[in-house]
Amino acid sequence: MRPHAQRTARALVRLRVRRHHARHASAERRVRLSAAINETVGLQLVLRSSAPPAGPFDLRVSDLTGPDVLSAARHVRLYRMADVRLERFPSWYPEHTGRPATPVSLPDILVPWDAPRGGGPVRLDDGRNELVWIDLSVPPTTAPGSYTGRIELLARGAQVVFQARIELRVEPVAIPGERNLPIITVVDPRDLLEAHAQWPRVPAEQLRLLTDDPGHLAAVRLVRSTMSLLHEHRATPVLWASFPKYRPRDDRVVEVDWEPYDRLVSGWLDGSSFDDRVGLAAWVVPASLAHPDAALNGGFYSARYARLMAAYLAECERHFAQRGWQARSIIRPLPPGALESEYIATATRLAGIVSQARLETRLAVHLPPESPRALGWSGAPPIELAGVGVWVPPASLYEPAVLERQRRMGHATWFTPDRPEYSTPLLPTGQSRDAILLAWQAYRYETGGVWIEHTASTAHGNWPLVHAGVRFGVLDRPVGSLRLKRLRRGQQDYELLRLLERGGSALLARRTSERVVRRAFADAGVENLLSTRGGGWARDARTLRLARQVTLDELAAAFTPSSELLARAARSEADWERLLSTEAQATLTLDGGRLTVGDAGDISGQLYLTAFNDRGQPLGGRWSLSDPPPGWRLIRDEPALLRSGPPQPITLGFEPTALAWNRDGLAPLEVTLSEGARTLSARGRLAIAACPFVQEPPRIDGRLDDWPRGANNSAADFRLVRGRAQPE
Repeated sequence: MRPHAQRTARALVRLRVRRHHARHASAERRVRLSAAINETVGLQLVLRSSAPPAGPFDLRVSDLTGPDVLSAARHVRLYRMADVRLERFPSWYPEHTGRPATPVSLPDILVPWDAPRGGGPVRLDDGRNELVWIDLSVPPTTAPGSYTGRIELLARGAQVVFQARIELRVEPVAIPGERNLPIITVVDPRDLLEAHAQWPRVPAEQLRLLTDDPGHLAAVRLVRSTMSLLHEHRATPVLWASFPKYRPRDDRVVEVDWEPYDRLVSGWLDGSSFDDRVGLAAWVVPASLAHPDAALNGGFYSARYARLMAAYLAECERHFAQRGWQARSIIRPLPPGALESEYIATATRLAGIVSQARLETRLAVHLPPESPRALGWSGAPPIELAGVGVWVPPASLYEPAVLERQRRMGHATWFTPDRPEYSTPLLPTGQSRDAILLAWQAYRYETGGVWIEHTASTAHGNWPLVHAGVRFGVLDRPVGSLRLKRLRRGQQDYELLRLLERGGSALLARRTSERVVRRAFADAGVENLLSTRGGGWARDARTLRLARQVTLDELAAAFTPSSELLARAARSEADWERLLSTEAQATLTLDGGRLTVGDAGDISGQLYLTAFNDRGQPLGGRWSLSDPPPGWRLIRDEPALLRSGPPQPITLGFEPTALAWNRDGLAPLEVTLSEGARTLSARGRLAIAACPFVQEPPRIDGRLDDWPRGANNSAADFRLVRGRAQPE
């Protein structure tokens, strides 16, 4: 490329950095990152060209030099983002994202840069942004200090048309290799095996993965790479396939062929199959309703099946204890299901079998410990379960006070992601912070783990965290997702909070998590599961970045005190407090109103409001009706005080001296709490129906000529919704 052409290309290619871990990224072509030791940080690049030349462009990251050398070949990975097409949306999608529920393509799949299809280099000739993700890992042996390197965009002939400087500050803080928060990711590999190796579809329990069978080696490599990919992202993958074969010797003794199973899973449990040599924090015993199969053994409620299941689980416990796996193993035969009487009866039966077998292995159920009737679900079935060691309800049925009592009794309490009112969702339709916030929510409410059921399959309309790589020419492994990267980021934040807690700053860690996640689970409800205050999460992406930086700065100052680090920690905390003052909010909602007619024909009214004050201090003022209908006034006008904390129901009485409404039968209202220049308002409307007496009832036939006319009475918006109108 000639010099003047190179200058033109440099001017036309723009690079924008989305700061997943970065502090600053500006027009001066510099990216500043901070990381703990043994942490992986990520950044997202946006490439766009408005005019030719449009590529192809390659991307290169140099080694990072400082106290050590971070080799790009070993510690930097590049990915190109591919879209997923979304055409069906959950009901919460428009409100949670602010986007219309219309078909859309969103970036989610991360294709390795060296993939034969869909990777790099990229062309920029269609006017669209090209998104690139960069992972930069800091190994456990890295010396703290400042490191520098370069990001370069290369045209044909290796001509550098754009470059940016990377400045990485490695803090004197080390994240442990062990996972203090198990994020269980259940791996049913059948979708991957079908896509990569055209394996026939069989029940997951019957799917055999034999490490010594040449015909299975490719499948075993694929499954092992899937488990490794999830482990690299600090998840706790659990294989839901290839259960061991068993044979009943009598009603109470079962023989199990453990050798093939052990050869497959032992490397994951002892860590030898992973690069960091860290074993999995939890594992699920290979037992389900189909293994042993109830239908083949007298039926689920038969005594024969109960004896067989108890004997099989006892053999599993004996073998796991012998291998040293029992402390981290759990029994989970029943996957998540709807909260219905039949599902609860099944879980109760399984809990009874486990209790009667006197097993020490904990039983996990995807149910709350108590019926959610107290949450306003009047028809919820009762729940009476004994012998449960791990409660894993969906977030919407997670009552913090109830689960706290379970923890005091020695039981573990985990949760499954749910609707965004109760927990952030783990779907491509969510927002960028959603996957990160799951770990923050777990720390805020002291839950012991997170359960993600469909990690590698599209069952029940699910969007997996890992995708088949064969579409991109990656034949021996799956490819990850953007949500998986963000899930790892949340996990790393969790570990930093735990380090802060252990280092004597538990109050700071707690306060930080409470500001990032103000409320979640059933705390989001107002009166029932349907009326909620919405998600109580940090709205600004800066909040998460700054919360992480405050935690890192505080840890660095504590581990290696110096005037520079102490000053930096003080600045971060001051920035944090300023940001939180803008994040804190007070909201007022007008939930409804009612008119009451007294015995003497006098009319009075009540307005029902919900106030939520998250500003950390009480709010005072006086109530008023803004621009009310003529003659309408509040009955009392005494000073009001909104406490900081949970939502407060408020009832205001008012007197309408005369009824007035618009042509739709509505009286618009606005209620205001004001104190000086500060105001808090809520808009609503009161529906008014005036029903005069008539001699003959009108016919509901789509014709309006027999409807009486009167003041404030209009039928202009009537629509025939059934049958056919009579001809004129």
